[in-house]
Amino acid sequence: MATISMGVARKWNRTITRHLNLFYLLVFALFAYHNLAPFGLVGSQPARDAAEGKLLWAKGFLLGSVAILIPLLSPRPYIPVDEKVLRLVLHRIAEPR
Repeated sequence: MATISMGVARKWNRTITRHLNLFYLLVFALFAYHNLAPFGLVGSQPARDAAEGKLLWAKGFLLGSVAILIPLLSPRPYIPVDEKVLRLVLHRIAEPR
């Protein structure tokens, strides 16, 4: 899906990227529920994957960075603001009632 988003029009690129980010976030949420939530419970251990040890934490770090950090740090398109509209809005806000 990420490879497809590079070769399509800008409109579809944004749509595919949003879907991909949502997919990664859902996968990270499932990972956290399955492997990290048991650490917060008394007497619980992560199910089935506890034997992975450091590999489990590496997977969590990579998945977390892909699901959370990259979407937060990716650049957004600049949309210029019309100065006339901005002045009108600011004038209405500053105007005493």
